[in-house]
Amino acid sequence: MKILWLEDNPDEIGSMLSLLREGDIQVDQVSDTASVQAKLEREKYDIVVLDGRIEGEGAEAGANLYMSLEESWKGRKDRPGVIFATGYEAEIRGFLRANDLEEPPATIGKPVDVSEGVAAILGADPRAEYERFEMGECLGCHLEIAVPERIEVGRNMCVSLTFERELPSQDDVYLTAQVALAGGEDVSASEILLPTDTEHSTKTFFLRAGEAGQQLIDVQLFGPGGRVGHFGVDVEVADCDDQDL
Repeated sequence: MKILWLEDNPDEIGSMLSLLREGDIQVDQVSDTASVQAKLEREKYDIVVLDGRIEGEGAEAGANLYMSLEESWKGRKDRPGVIFATGYEAEIRGFLRANDLEEPPATIGKPVDVSEGVAAILGADPRAEYERFEMGECLGCHLEIAVPERIEVGRNMCVSLTFERELPSQDDVYLTAQVALAGGEDVSASEILLPTDTEHSTKTFFLRAGEAGQQLIDVQLFGPGGRVGHFGVDVEVADCDDQDL
């Protein structure tokens, strides 16, 4: 996957770029709208991430660029997916609606939540295909896991866990999630915090499969007193040169 990211303050997204690159994802970061257009003329990208406000170009620079790109991409089936990374989501969506433009499927808020941001970016890829599995309940939260439909030996795969619950809620939920391929040494962990006024949280994990065949993605959840949940999902891992799953 190749991502083109427009951000005039690279330090703000440094952690997310590092995580994406660890997952074998190429990310090219640029700081102005002209560079985005120049890159898109020369290269193909799967995802374009746009900042809303660009220093020196105005509060609607990202939205104006999106409007121009949408016009140039009309009728193209191989067009990239687009997502906004902005602290001004309401203003961006209002601008797009006022100009009769289709809104992007998701936005990344600022300050950036790294794990939720990665999940949103991967979900914006129009060619990405993920399988979603209901995993049950834990501490009043409903769990869903998303894994790529195609998983290959030796390549990082992105697994995301979504925790949802009904509001209002009386208690904060604090968990540590550990995700691994059963029998492997590659374990990815993340902390999950759902305050009483938060409906859902999505966390992203990268795993690398060492061999082909059926594998079990093992999910363990730990609270302050020890393990509170244990789930598993069977997936099929293909050799890199095997085109049929």
